[in-house]
Amino acid sequence: MKRQIVLIAAVLLMTGSIRCPAARPSHAELLARASAISAEAYPDADAVLAWDHTFESYRPDGTGASTNEWYEKILTEKGRRESRTASFWMAAAYGSVAVCLAEIVKPDGTAVAVDVARNSRLMIDPGQMDANIFDPNSKVLTLALPGLEVGDVLHFVVARSTTKARVPDAFGDYAVFEHTMPVVEMIHEIAAPAARPLQTIRVRDEIGAGVAYEALPQPDGGTLHRWRVRDVPQAFPEPDMPPMHTCAQRLLVSTIPTWQDLSRWYWKLSEPRMAATVPEMQETVDALVAGAASRDERIWRVFTYVSQKIRYMGVTPEEEAPGYEPHDVKLTFQNKYGVCRDKAALLAAMLRMAGVEAYPVLIHVGERRDPDVAQIFFNHAIVAAASEKPGAVGADRYILMDPTNENSARLLPEYLCEKSFLVATPEGEALLESPALPAEENLARIDTAGTLRDGVLRATTTVRLAGINDTMYRGGLARLGPRDRRLFVEGRLQAQVPGARLESLRILPDDLQDTATPLSFEFGYVQDRPWASGEAGVLAAFPQFAEAFGYVNYTVGKTGLEERRFPLQTEIPCAVEETVEIASDFGDSAFAAPFDTTVEADGVTYARRMALTNGAFVVSSRFAMLKSLYPPAAYQGLRGALQRIETARLAEPVFAGAPRAECAGSTDELLPPEKPGDVLVLAEETTLEPGETPEAWSETVRTRKRILTYAGKIRAGDVKFGYNPAMNHVELLAATVTGPHGAVHAVTDLEKNVMDQPWVASAPRYPAGKTLVVNFPGLEVGSEIDYTVKRTWRGASFRTFVKRFGGFDDIAEQSLIVKGGADFARPSANAAAAPLTVVHTNLPGIVREQNLPPGRYLFEQKVRLVPEITAWDYGATIEATMAACATNAPLASAKARALVAGKASVAEKVRAIRDFIATQIRVAGPAYSDLPLDLLSPADATFESGYGHSADVAILTRAMLAAAGVPSRFVFIDSGRAASDADDVVEGCDLFDAILVAVDDDDATYYVNDGSQYSELRATSCEGMMAADLAARKWVAIQAEPGYEACVSNAF
Repeated sequence: MKRQIVLIAAVLLMTGSIRCPAARPSHAELLARASAISAEAYPDADAVLAWDHTFESYRPDGTGASTNEWYEKILTEKGRRESRTASFWMAAAYGSVAVCLAEIVKPDGTAVAVDVARNSRLMIDPGQMDANIFDPNSKVLTLALPGLEVGDVLHFVVARSTTKARVPDAFGDYAVFEHTMPVVEMIHEIAAPAARPLQTIRVRDEIGAGVAYEALPQPDGGTLHRWRVRDVPQAFPEPDMPPMHTCAQRLLVSTIPTWQDLSRWYWKLSEPRMAATVPEMQETVDALVAGAASRDERIWRVFTYVSQKIRYMGVTPEEEAPGYEPHDVKLTFQNKYGVCRDKAALLAAMLRMAGVEAYPVLIHVGERRDPDVAQIFFNHAIVAAASEKPGAVGADRYILMDPTNENSARLLPEYLCEKSFLVATPEGEALLESPALPAEENLARIDTAGTLRDGVLRATTTVRLAGINDTMYRGGLARLGPRDRRLFVEGRLQAQVPGARLESLRILPDDLQDTATPLSFEFGYVQDRPWASGEAGVLAAFPQFAEAFGYVNYTVGKTGLEERRFPLQTEIPCAVEETVEIASDFGDSAFAAPFDTTVEADGVTYARRMALTNGAFVVSSRFAMLKSLYPPAAYQGLRGALQRIETARLAEPVFAGAPRAECAGSTDELLPPEKPGDVLVLAEETTLEPGETPEAWSETVRTRKRILTYAGKIRAGDVKFGYNPAMNHVELLAATVTGPHGAVHAVTDLEKNVMDQPWVASAPRYPAGKTLVVNFPGLEVGSEIDYTVKRTWRGASFRTFVKRFGGFDDIAEQSLIVKGGADFARPSANAAAAPLTVVHTNLPGIVREQNLPPGRYLFEQKVRLVPEITAWDYGATIEATMAACATNAPLASAKARALVAGKASVAEKVRAIRDFIATQIRVAGPAYSDLPLDLLSPADATFESGYGHSADVAILTRAMLAAAGVPSRFVFIDSGRAASDADDVVEGCDLFDAILVAVDDDDATYYVNDGSQYSELRATSCEGMMAADLAARKWVAIQAEPGYEACVSNAF
C-alpha cells in the first residue's frame, strides 16, 4: 500500500493541501464489505463494484493528474473470464496511464500482488487500423491477472497524468455513476483551482437516491467538488440502445464558459492550416468550377473532388493538437490522403477559393452533446458553407457537407442527421443540430413484373434507392468487383426466391462514383414451379423483396424485450415500398388472399394489399420507420406493431387449383462468371539469397500493379506485412505511385508505420509481433504502384521456401530468381553459384469464391526449395523440444497432484487437469511457429503467468498430466491437409498448425487441450484432420470416439 499512499499524496500536493478529503474506509473495512457480497444477494450480477474512488486535480493550464482506486468482487465464471485482463487506453500526446497497484484478494484474506511490470505491456492500439488510421500515439496498456478465481476481490489503483490539455487552459470531464455491475459506493472528486473554476456542472438521468454533491472551499481559494452515489442497481444493456454512458446516471463538468469559446478555439487552430495552400490548388478549383451554372453546382463539384480524390487515411501525427488539428491543406492536396479533419480543412479552403464562404465543423457521430456543457468530445469533422437562404436561422444558416464519405449522393450523409455540431468561426458559434430527414427521403422502391407460364416463373425486379439506401448500397457495391456484385444480388435473390437462377443484372450508374445519378439495379431471373400443393389448395410463393433490400430492415428485429428502460435507437427514419405484378396460368382459379393489412403506431406504418386482376397477381406494400429514436414510453406500441407486421409479411396467396400446365423446366443457364479485373499485376519478381548460416536467408519481392477500378484502389491502397523480430524482419526498400498522367509520388517515412499485432499486450512474455503498414499516396484509378520489400529470416529451424505462381488478380509476369540455385535449402548453399530462374507469364486470376481450398491445392505451378528433413523428422524435433519444456515443473506439478488427489480413474484425473487449464490458462500470444523453437516456454512459466500460445499450453498440459501419473503424447496436426495428400515435405515452420495432447485410456482417447471445461472428454474439434504418425512415418486422420463423431473430413 506504500506506493498507493505516495501516489495519492503526490496528486494532492499538486494543487496544495486539500481540506476535507472523502473519508476513506480502511483496507480491512473495504475487504470486509466486499467479502459480504454474494451471488445470493446479487443473483443477476457477474461482479459487483464494492467501492470506487476517483480523485482528479487540474492546473489552470488544463494539465493535471488523477487516481482511481476500486474494489471489485468476482461472482461468476463469466465475471472471472471478463476480468482476467484489464485494459487502459491513452493518447500519449496528452498524457500517460500507469497501474500503481493490482492485487487479487482471496476469500481467506490472502492478498496476491500482481507483478505489473511482468504481466503488462503498453502497445499501439491495433484497432485503429480497421479505420485506416495509423497513429503511434494511440496506445493501450493491458494487464493480465493470473490466478483470478470466482470469489476473489480485485483491488486496483490506477494513475493518469495529463501533460498537455486538449484545449489549452481548459478542463472537462465526463463520469458515469452507473455500470453493468451493481455499485455499492462510488465517489468522484475534482480539485479545481481558483484561477480556473468549473463553469458548468450537470448531473443527468439520476436514478434512485440520485447523486449527492458538495462543494468544499479550500485554503488556496480553490474548490474540492465531491459527488457520491450508494447502492446503485445494475444496469442491463438493451438491444439497439444508445451507448450506455450517454443515458446512464452521469456527470458532466467543464471550465469552458460557452460553446462559442470552443468554436473560436477550433477556428484559430484550423485557420493557419487552411491558409497553407499552393498555386496548384487554385488551378484545380478554377478547372473544377469552370462553366458551373450556380453556386450550388460549384459547391457540388469541389465537394465531389475532395470526397472522391482524397483518400481517407491517417498516418501523420499532428503537433499542436493531435486528433483535432488538421494538417496543412497543401499536404493533403499533394499526398491525396487525410483523415476527416484533413479532408474538411482542404474542402473549406478550396470552397473559399471558389468564392464560397466555408468553415470547418466539429460534429459528434452518436448521441447529442449536452447543450449546457461545452466540451471537446467530438469524433468527426465536416464542413459548413454559409447558406444564402433569406431569413435562415440556427442550423439553416449553413450547408453541411461531409467529404469523408466517397460514395454519398448527398452533401451530408443521412447518418449525420440529427447530430450535434459546432461550426468553427472567428466570432464563435453556438452548438447546433443537423436537420432531420423524413423517411420519404430514405426510400427503397422495388418493382417486380413477370409471368408464370408452363410452370416457369420469369420476372424482372428493379430496385431504386434513395437517401441512406443509396449511400449504404453504393458504398458497399463500389468496393466489390463485378463478380462479387453479382454474387451479392444472387444471394438476396435465392434467399427470397429459393431455387431461382439469375439471368441478367445491370447496376446503374455504370460508374458508381457518379453520385449525381441515383443508384438502381435491375435483375432478371427464372424459377421452376413456385408453388406448393395441398388439400386446401395451392400456396403460391411469388417473388417479394421488401425484406431483402432497404435499410429499414436493419432497423428492426431487436424488440424481444417486453419492456425497456432505455430508448430504442434506429438512427435514421426510412421506408421501403414494393409492387409485384405476375401474370400467371392460375387464370380465374378461385383466389384466397390474406386480408389487406394496415398497421399504424407511434413512429411506424405498414400497409399491404393483394389482389387478382385479369389473371395477374398484384401485391403492394409499404413499411416505414418514422423516427430515429423511440423512447421507452413508445416501445410497447412499436413492439406490438412490429409483431403484427411480421405476421402479415408471412402471408401468401392460396389458389383453388394448380396452373393449367405442368412445369416444363427451365433450360436457361446461369450468368457466365466474370473475370476479376480490379488490379493488374504487371510484374512480380522474387529474389532469394541464402544467408551466412543454414537458418538464414532473405526474400526480396518487387511488385508492380496497375489500378483498374475504384474497388482496386480501395483494396490495393495499402499493404501489410506481419513479422516477429525474433524470427524475421521486414523492410520497405522503395515504393512509388505513378499517377495516370505521369506524376510520381514516392512513399516517405510518413506513409510507413510499424504497428503492434493485436495479441501483443495480452501476452507480454513473448517477443512483440509487428505489422509493417505501407500506404500509397496519390493513388487514383489508372495509377501504377511499384514497391520492393525485403524479408530477412534468422532463427528458423531450417531454410525453406515455396513459390506458387498465380493469384487472385491477373498477372502479366511472375518470376523467381534463386541465388544459390536448386541447393538453396541446403546448409552448404553458395550464393555465388549459378542462379535458378523461373518465369511465368499471362497468369489468369483465380476467381474468389467461398470455401476455397488452401493455396497448396489452388495453384498448380510451383517451385519448392525444401530441406532434406521430412515431416516426421521435423515433428520429432518439435516433440523433443516440447517434452524437455514439460519436465522440471515443480509449481505445475504440485498443483496437478492437488487437483487429482482422491481421484481414482484416468478420466477423473484428466478432467480435473483439463478443467483447471481451461479456466485458469488463457490461450494468448503468437502462433508458436512464428518464434524459434528455443523460445518455447517451460511449463511453469505458462503456469505462473496464466497464459500461453497453443504449444505452450500443450506443454503445460503434458507436464501436469505427468505429475498426476497419467501418460500422454503430443499429436501434430496439419489442419489444411487433404486426406489423400501423403506428401512428407516440410514447406515451412508452420507445417503443424495444431498440437494436441492425447491420453489413451483403454479403448478411449482424450484430446485434453482441445475444448473447454464444458466439452466431453472424448469429443474433438479436430476430427477428420490429418495428424503425423511419427513412428509409422505417415499421415492418419484424427478419429473421434464412437458416439462423439462430428463427421468432418478434409476433401478439396
